[in-house]
Amino acid sequence: RSVIKTYFDSFLKKRPIGFLNSFIFQDLGSDCGIADGNYTFEMDDKDGKRVSVLARFTFVINLKTGLIMTHHSSSNPTGETTSI
Repeated sequence: RSVIKTYFDSFLKKRPIGFLNSFIFQDLGSDCGIADGNYTFEMDDKDGKRVSVLARFTFVINLKTGLIMTHHSSSNPTGETTSI
């Protein structure tokens, strides 16, 4: 838990703003669903300059409780950022 908290603390220091680009939801039955798609984050880079980062995400959701059971997010493989 401490490693996860450290990651999100450092991420929030970049002042991210997210925009949903695409979204697909699959109801797998047995109280399980998967949501995945792409989003763009605007955030500060290491020099404090605002950049735009395209990323993809996957959530596995317990449909009975609404809790996110697992989550993955990463920047697109190109690793490209654009200045805003």
